[in-house]
Amino acid sequence: MGICDDTEPNDQSTILLVGQDIKGHWLVQDRVGRLEGCFVSLDTVLGFARAECSMLHATLCIADGPLTPHIAF
Repeated sequence: MGICDDTEPNDQSTILLVGQDIKGHWLVQDRVGRLEGCFVSLDTVLGFARAECSMLHATLCIADGPLTPHIAF
């Protein structure tokens, strides 16, 4: 798991970002807006993200800044 930046692969559908929004919610998102989840803790978001990465053959990255939710929580 690493910090995502512009050096990551161009196939953005295979990258799942984990991080917090400005309100402190833990989020997991893909970069194309097809997947998003809101969680109460880092442990729960990582568990979900790792399971999704396994099924989707995706890369898990920690966001280097606040994430913006696509869905209002």
